[in-house]
Amino acid sequence: MSIKDMKYRINSVKNIRQITKAVGLVSSTRLQRMRTKFESSRQFFSQIENLNVSSKFFCQPKSKRCVILVVSDKGLCGSYNLNIGRFAVDLYREKKNSALMIIGSSGAEIVRRNNIAPDRIFTGADENYVSEIADAAISFYHDDYEIYLAYTKFYSAVKTVPTYKKILPMKKSNVIFEPDEKTVVDFFVPNYVRAAISSAILEASVCEQSTRMMNMNAATENANEMINNLVLKYNRLRQNQITQELTEIIGGADALND
Repeated sequence: MSIKDMKYRINSVKNIRQITKAVGLVSSTRLQRMRTKFESSRQFFSQIENLNVSSKFFCQPKSKRCVILVVSDKGLCGSYNLNIGRFAVDLYREKKNSALMIIGSSGAEIVRRNNIAPDRIFTGADENYVSEIADAAISFYHDDYEIYLAYTKFYSAVKTVPTYKKILPMKKSNVIFEPDEKTVVDFFVPNYVRAAISSAILEASVCEQSTRMMNMNAATENANEMINNLVLKYNRLRQNQITQELTEIIGGADALND
């Protein structure tokens, strides 16, 4: 490799390092913001779960399964989407006559590679889609589907695990409804489903940013190591070139003296 090629390669790696460092910093900032929002959401959803409001309308067992897969819309997050995608595919195949809804554009290609055609795809996953997704989930439930959320659970910045949560049918409970059971359930269940989906999207977003930050930091460190190795090789090439030029000059001078 020539000195010119080596300089070009060093500059290329430096440009890549600049990108990975910037993406890592952006992900770190977003992670803090998402994590704060998620912690508030988790407390709210746990309170809703503790209410345990259920009735004959939403606790009957179902014969089919609908899996809602939560993935990211963007890449540069390592195996994050692939891991939760495989997990959701396994959950989908556990039961015949299953349906699949995807939140996030990265999931479509993963499930299609497994010869699965998603029933619904929601891109740009955020709170604007939650009501629409919840309405679709309740519609599947009324069509004899139990509803599962497949998402990535956040434990720490270095530990995220694919998991699932069954949101419909709900567990049976013995409560007194006022003014009447149908009125309470018609109000509570859509809000419960929306809260569950919103909480899963937020937690998955935290995991996505955490994974992206770690991958970009690792890529930046690898780029630093590669640059150091390339600079060392460049200096050796340059040293060899200078030595050769000096040898040629000295040889020329000796020839003139002779």
